[in-house]
Amino acid sequence: MAEEWEGGHCATQYKFFDPHRPVPKKAIDSFLATSEPTQYTSRLIINTGGAIQRNALRTLEASPKPCRVLDASELDSWEVDWLRYVDDPESLEFPARKPYMPHPYQQDAVDAVCEGFKGQDRGQLSCPVVRGRRQ
Repeated sequence: MAEEWEGGHCATQYKFFDPHRPVPKKAIDSFLATSEPTQYTSRLIINTGGAIQRNALRTLEASPKPCRVLDASELDSWEVDWLRYVDDPESLEFPARKPYMPHPYQQDAVDAVCEGFKGQDRGQLSCPVVRGRRQ
């Protein structure tokens, strides 16, 4: 269990399966069952094994509590020498992230939307789905 920054508790589970074999759905189901109590506000699975089976991922997506899955490739992309912290994990610290600042054209769009909603009790904003690098 981990404490959330915003309050609440995150149920955590580590999957150390063979990297060449998929993580079975029953392993995910057992985690979902044990993390169902109301004390948990979210879930985190750290998976260093093979891919999580598709039907298990669908089950996670349908769960009412959010569940983040970190896999080995994502952990490897972090600039952390993990072996350095094996004996002293409490010494691992991440630098504070700079707050996101929108580009001027993005800020103009936000300002225009806010201005458009002033004086209105309802409205609709449609945005295209964009895929690309995460900030």
